[in-house]
Amino acid sequence: MKKILSAVLISVVSSLTAFAQLRPASRYLDIGIDADFGFSQNTFGITEVLVEHLEVDLTEMADAMTDEGLVFAFGTEEKFFVNINTGDDKNKGFGFYLDVNGTGRFTTGKGLFDFLGHGNADGKISTALSAQSEMFIETGATIKTKIGKFGWTFKPAYYIPVYYLPYTKMSMDVSTEDAGYTLRAYGTAEYSVHSNFDLRKAFDEDFKYVGTSALMSALKDDAPAILSGGGISFGAECEYQLFNTLCVAAYTDIPVIAGRLKYETAGSATVEATLGTVLDCVGTDESLEKSWSKDLNLGETKTSTYKVRTPFRLGVEAAWRPFGDWCTFRPLLGIAARNPWGDDFSKEESIFFEYELRAEMAVLYFMKFNFASLYRNEIFSQHFGFGLNFRLFELGVDFATCGADFAKTWSISGLEAKAGIRFGF
Repeated sequence: MKKILSAVLISVVSSLTAFAQLRPASRYLDIGIDADFGFSQNTFGITEVLVEHLEVDLTEMADAMTDEGLVFAFGTEEKFFVNINTGDDKNKGFGFYLDVNGTGRFTTGKGLFDFLGHGNADGKISTALSAQSEMFIETGATIKTKIGKFGWTFKPAYYIPVYYLPYTKMSMDVSTEDAGYTLRAYGTAEYSVHSNFDLRKAFDEDFKYVGTSALMSALKDDAPAILSGGGISFGAECEYQLFNTLCVAAYTDIPVIAGRLKYETAGSATVEATLGTVLDCVGTDESLEKSWSKDLNLGETKTSTYKVRTPFRLGVEAAWRPFGDWCTFRPLLGIAARNPWGDDFSKEESIFFEYELRAEMAVLYFMKFNFASLYRNEIFSQHFGFGLNFRLFELGVDFATCGADFAKTWSISGLEAKAGIRFGF
């Protein structure tokens, strides 16, 4: 009993004396590299597919879908940074970073799955597909200081847009023929990809990748325009120690000056599919008649300045350590806007909320675990991370199940992996 009371007393004392800095630094010099890649969709989960008897209920699938239908999304980020931390609590300092990040989101529309799951008396429906993607290279400085009782972090940055595909819709018509047994689908769309290099030098007219050497040659030829066509963003975070165990903060990231993309490449996409009569194949040796064709054409490239910005972000977060600095709970809630003030900006398609609920634990100082549920860049994910911190060297890995909706993250409809190393003293 005395041992239990002693343990409780130690926990209480440590919680009262713990310093509630939002992200306390562990080294005076910190050099690190992070790499992250993830993809997701909202229809088929690995746990639902890897079964002995697979059953696909198209009606149930259609009823469970949102208006976007099948959603496929991806995100990637690679980052290198150097930070120098000063002060007794290492709560001041400066550093710089280089970051490459890209996202993409593609949807099919619900109409196609409503047709497959419920049919259509008129024998024809129309649905809308959509696509959006972007990639940026960003370099900037990190300045950390304390003014009065507030801790401040400033992040001025210079970013270069690599390419940008504005939100584009594609119409698709699906119809039945031969008394409703043969299914035909046809879709077409025109699109414009804005880039800082001539896409025709890296892809042929059928949008087939020519090769890395051709891409590097195109980047080399356009290097001056790429470097001079960047934009400026300004990030800031203000934190305040509300209690000994609780630190709260507000953050923002504002793309002040837009980056410029030099080239515009127009193209068209056509998709056509046919599925024959299923009933004619039942109990016979006949195979199901089906055909599939796609035509993705890369059109002419012209010089056309297009302005694009990195996402705007605004939100609040906190770090709560009720049991001492070995256990931290981190909630975050924010709002983001893709390409704010851009030509393709819309309230319906460009603005989205973000949240994060994370728990971090340190065992024997050098072993770290973290668990998180979050929604970032319109992707839901459930994370588990593990790290080893040997003071001079730190290694961390993070795995996540992802989904375009929250429920599908538990059936593993997407995966994400992240790895990072840090060293210093």
